[in-house]
Amino acid sequence: MENIELRIGNYIMYGDGKIAVDINILRDLNTYLSLGIKPIEITEEWLLSLGFLSGVKLFDSIRYKKGRIYVIITDGICVFAIKNEATGGYCRIKKLKYIHDLQNTYYCNENKELTIK
Repeated sequence: MENIELRIGNYIMYGDGKIAVDINILRDLNTYLSLGIKPIEITEEWLLSLGFLSGVKLFDSIRYKKGRIYVIITDGICVFAIKNEATGGYCRIKKLKYIHDLQNTYYCNENKELTIK
């Protein structure tokens, strides 16, 4: 994990709990990395806490929805997609693994922060 991946407000693990990145962490990321901060993998629990609607199982995938944004999990692989309502297809598909990646991708596409509800 590098500081170019993180923004203020991104969630990361520290010890047994989650914390939100602040300016101090960004300034001295190497020190915090040595203290054990690490990224948080995307899970159903996290998606629900970030306001995504419960997953709908379709064939071999589970789809979580928040507005026009979908997170689709298939065989342990998680992708971010934007549904094109006109065509019914998806665009801007990106493979994700961590919550901070999801937060950043969501912000880039929706211009809104993805925070715990």
